[in-house]
Amino acid sequence: MVPIFIFSLPRSGSTLLQRLINKSDQIATSPESWLFITTLSCRSELINSYSVYSSVHAKNAINDFIKNYVGESEFNSKCKNFFNDVLQVAAKDKSFFIEKTPRNLFVAKDIMSIYGNGAKYLCLVRNPAAIACSMISTWGKGRWNIYAFEQDFMLGIDCMIKVMSKDACLSIKYEDLLSFEDQETERVSRYLGIGLSELKDKKIEVIEGRMGDPVGQYKYSKIEKTRSSEWKKTINTFTKVAMLKSLIRRIGNDKLEKLGYSYAEVLESIKIHGKYSARDEVFDASLVVYGVLYKIFQPFILKEVIVNKLRFALR
Repeated sequence: MVPIFIFSLPRSGSTLLQRLINKSDQIATSPESWLFITTLSCRSELINSYSVYSSVHAKNAINDFIKNYVGESEFNSKCKNFFNDVLQVAAKDKSFFIEKTPRNLFVAKDIMSIYGNGAKYLCLVRNPAAIACSMISTWGKGRWNIYAFEQDFMLGIDCMIKVMSKDACLSIKYEDLLSFEDQETERVSRYLGIGLSELKDKKIEVIEGRMGDPVGQYKYSKIEKTRSSEWKKTINTFTKVAMLKSLIRRIGNDKLEKLGYSYAEVLESIKIHGKYSARDEVFDASLVVYGVLYKIFQPFILKEVIVNKLRFALR
């Protein structure tokens, strides 16, 4: 069993790519396991978590233990055995297992260090402005909510660029997958070593589960080229225009070019395309203010402390 890792930001079309590959009888998969991000984040330089113990102290202890008593290569070997044993059970008698959890991007370096050439890596990129609009549409009910996903743009894109630079990875643009389905499918089949006929002329199946795409996979049973520009209809207020342009400027020209997008063209595309809504304008403006408070006070943690009366300090 060979794992196939799909690295992407959330709302980049990873479920679509997963469903396309899942047409093959050699493939097994699940919606999103979250197994790797939760297991490997205990050592990640990027991630600290709130818990009833100090995740920083835990990280220091684990790294010291591995360095002084186990060894990095031996630890990676044991991790690979553990992950493979679990995935093998899930894959049953299949030759490949697709692991698609977008936040795996934060531990992609660790995953590739553990697996090396023993896995396949697909990097799926999408216009960051389109990703933001998809987040707004899917999880924000059409209103500004990117304050809750800044880690994906400010850290995730850096991780993606590093992964894309590796020779072992096959990079795919979401927009190309929609516009040139046959050519991109052929590239994927060659890279995975799966016959092209296994990935064509079959219905795209829904991958059931609580995680994964809650909208698109139930709405679409085939690739539709027109979907590549649908995100623009989400931009229906001047607040969204201003905040999306601010987001793209923070990402910067250099990173956008490395992802394969024109900085000037992305900025130019951000304008009101949907029907203007004064009501949404008020909500968006208020949510921008709320977003500032959200980042300062972290309401999910406050809920644990106040509403659920957590008796221990989270750190």
